[in-house]
Amino acid sequence: MPESTLSEQVQSLRQAFDAAFAAPALAGATDLVQLLVVRAGAGPQAVRIVDLLKVETCPALVALPQQHPAFLGLGAVRGRATAVYGLARLLGLPEAATSHRWLLLGQARIGVAVTAILGSLQVRPEELAPASAGATGAPLIAFGGGHCPVIDLPSLLHPLGAATARRPSSLE
Repeated sequence: MPESTLSEQVQSLRQAFDAAFAAPALAGATDLVQLLVVRAGAGPQAVRIVDLLKVETCPALVALPQQHPAFLGLGAVRGRATAVYGLARLLGLPEAATSHRWLLLGQARIGVAVTAILGSLQVRPEELAPASAGATGAPLIAFGGGHCPVIDLPSLLHPLGAATARRPSSLE
């Protein structure tokens, strides 16, 4: 390759690189909503990644007497007792035959158990508008040739956190 052609290519690449940083950001590129798609019950459910503190493997659970039907037990997460609820049960869905493998941690000391992580998606905010809501009122997104609801995890966990805060804890 002749020296002048290589120099021209290098100069062209430099100009394109500099122009990319000088141009305004693409509209909507940073406005995407990040979703984690999980299996709860027989089908997929999506949760906003921003609503999660972390995702862990589901620890061994110790069953305790509990009034809430979705309560699965207490598990140790990083040395702390964590109340674990089944997402399928919280949503009123039948449990899958497989065991809970993953724990989605939302509010402090509340974990939501799911059987699998199916993937992640990025969607535009308007795709989560109420107009796309399914029978449950949750927005639906396209996933795997079908649709799955986007679960509002903070709203789902809020009553559980309030109930946990009212009970005295002998575990501390």
